[in-house]
Amino acid sequence: MNLTALALPLLLAAPGSSEVPGPGAAADPAGAFCSYAEGVADSETARLVAPDLIAGAGWVYVDQTVWGGGMVTTLMPRVFAGLSYSFAHLWRGLASHDLGRARCARYRVISELQSFLESGSKAISRRALSKKLRALEDALPQALVRLKATEESVKVRSATYSELVATQLRVDALRELAHEVQVELAAIPSSATPPSRSLPSVLERRGSLEERVAELEADLRESWAWDVQIRGGYENVIGAPQPVPLFGVLNVSFNLGWPWEKAANGRAVEAWRGFAEQEAEGASERARHVLERLRATLKAERARLGETGVLMGDLQARYDALDGLPVERVARYRDLVWFELVKVQAEQAYLQAHVSDLADLLADNAADR
Repeated sequence: MNLTALALPLLLAAPGSSEVPGPGAAADPAGAFCSYAEGVADSETARLVAPDLIAGAGWVYVDQTVWGGGMVTTLMPRVFAGLSYSFAHLWRGLASHDLGRARCARYRVISELQSFLESGSKAISRRALSKKLRALEDALPQALVRLKATEESVKVRSATYSELVATQLRVDALRELAHEVQVELAAIPSSATPPSRSLPSVLERRGSLEERVAELEADLRESWAWDVQIRGGYENVIGAPQPVPLFGVLNVSFNLGWPWEKAANGRAVEAWRGFAEQEAEGASERARHVLERLRATLKAERARLGETGVLMGDLQARYDALDGLPVERVARYRDLVWFELVKVQAEQAYLQAHVSDLADLLADNAADR
C-alpha cells in the first residue's frame, strides 16, 4: 500500500474545508454525530499525516587537526533545522480517518434501528391501509346506489322496511370500517418510514460495523508498538569545516510487548462483539424481538391471505350467479352478497400489500408470498 499517496489528499485539503451541516441538517438525526466524529477524526489525521518541523542548538565535541599534525577535541556550537516524518503516524492518521467514518456509519445504522423501533414499524402498514381504504371508498358510492334502490323498492312495496334497515346498517358498517382505517392511517407519524433495507440486513450491517470499529481501535492501539521515522535537514557545527551542511537519519523502533498487546486486543474485539450483540435493551436486541414478532405476523397473514382468496372467489361466484336474475327477493340477497364481497376485497387488498411489504422488510422471499 502506498501510504504517502493515500495521505496526499488529506495533506492538500484546506483547513476547515469539511462540510458543516446547515439548518436543514437537523432532519437527519445522525448528521450532528457524524459531523462530530468525522471532524475529530479529520483533526487527528491532519496532524498525524503531516511532517514535524524540528530545530535545535547545542554543543558538540569536534576533533580538529592542529598545526603540526596533532589532534585536539574542541567543544563547538551546533545548530540544526529540518523535518521529521513518522510512517507510524501516517498509518495512524489514515486509520483515524477510517475510524471516524466507521463510527459515523455505525451510528447511522443504530439510528435507523431506533427510528424503526420507535415508529417505523407502524409505517409498514401505511401502504396496506391505504389500499384497504381505497377499496372501501370506491365501494361506498355503489353502496349508496343500492341503498337508494332498496328505498324505492320499499315505496312500491317490493321490499320490506326491515330489509331497508338492514341495507342501511350495512352501508353504515362500510362507513365505520373506512373511518377506522382512516384513524389507523392518521396514527402513523408522517415522519415514520421503514428501513431502506431489509431488517435482517440492517442488523447484519450493525454487527459488521461494530466489529469494524473495534478492530480499527485495536489496530490503532497496536500501532504504538512500532515506528519508522526519517529526519533530515540543515546542520552546522559553527567553526568546523563541513563540505555539505546537511544531515539525514532513519530510526526504526519496535516494542517487545506487541505480541501480548495483540493477544489482549483480540480478546477485547471478541468481547465487544458479544457485548454489542447481547446488550440489554439495546437497539439490536429489541429489533430482534420485533423481527420474530413480524415473522409470526407474516406467517399468519399469509395463511389469512390464502383463506381470504378462497372466500372472495366463492362470494364472487355467488354474486355473478345472482347478478342476472330479475326476481326482487333475489336482489336483496344479491345486495347482501355484494356487501360481504366488498369487505372481503378490502381485506384482500390490505393483506396482499402488507404481506408484500413484510416480506421485503424481513427478506422473506417464500414462493407463497
